[in-house]
Amino acid sequence: MINIKPIYFILASILFVIFQAFVIIRKKEFNFWSVLAKYIFLNYCLYAIFLLFFPIYIDPRAIDTSQAVSSNINIIPFASLIDMAIFDTKYGYYTSLVKNIMGNTLLLLPLSFYLTVIWDKLKTVKTVLITSLSIPILIELIQLIENIFQGTGRKVDIDDVILNGVGFFMGYWIAVKLYSPIKEMLSQSNVSLKKHNL
Repeated sequence: MINIKPIYFILASILFVIFQAFVIIRKKEFNFWSVLAKYIFLNYCLYAIFLLFFPIYIDPRAIDTSQAVSSNINIIPFASLIDMAIFDTKYGYYTSLVKNIMGNTLLLLPLSFYLTVIWDKLKTVKTVLITSLSIPILIELIQLIENIFQGTGRKVDIDDVILNGVGFFMGYWIAVKLYSPIKEMLSQSNVSLKKHNL
């Protein structure tokens, strides 16, 4: 079984530092905030990938095929959220619904924020709407494939698509509002190494 481990983040960090060092030497320019943003985004991507698609079972004996794939699929909007709300109200356990809504909404917000800042084509509402649907649907399709071939028990849920899409659009809106200040901060924080003969 392949699962999330700290060593993966450490290795990614080492490779990132080496790559950025080559970039800085080649361009003779260093921007602390840009490098920091890229490093944070790298770790976010790794965490999101592990959260969404791992563990991966490579031992057939570890694969659970006791549940039918169809039992883990919901195509009725808000059905899962309503069921969760009923369960939480009945048993007085109110955190699962909040965690589900917050987690799925915030999952793609950093991705949207970052892409909006660096990708000019994502600054139109039409492109954002298409992307905010495409990425969550792709995620659910990959999880469906995992269910079919590994029996992971991951739920393929239209509610996740809706919440992921809302979070993606929120990230776009925040990035648009902060776009000018961010660009100005990044442009003013460039350090030319040529001036220092480095």
